[in-house]
Amino acid sequence: MALYCENCQILVEAKRCPGCGSKKVREPLPNDACYLCEKQIAWGEMLREVLENNGIPTFFKKRLGIGIALRVGPMMESVRIFVPYSCLEEASEIEAGLFSETYAEGGDDFGDEAEQEADSCFEEDSSREDSGEERT
Repeated sequence: MALYCENCQILVEAKRCPGCGSKKVREPLPNDACYLCEKQIAWGEMLREVLENNGIPTFFKKRLGIGIALRVGPMMESVRIFVPYSCLEEASEIEAGLFSETYAEGGDDFGDEAEQEADSCFEEDSSREDSGEERT
């Protein structure tokens, strides 16, 4: 049975949290905020919207903070997403469906045919520019 660490807000299998080392783990309560995942802010916002559309409340924690995010750019910001324990399993399934293995590996989900078509469009545009043709 999974136990809950209040410090890290994660479920653990041991009697000691691997994240913070605390022995103060307990059985999770339905409303305990549980860590779901960490995403770049744009993907996090998309996931938040999908979860909330499915009736799952969410809570965000930004990793960098406003000061650093302003210096490195907001797109470098990532968010940790938390959901109530009672919704964790459903939220995990939704997250897994949205972010398949392809995305986790840094690839895309468009396939070779769509990629080749996009490449050919760029090649046509660059050949027009080389010949002096205007785009329409």
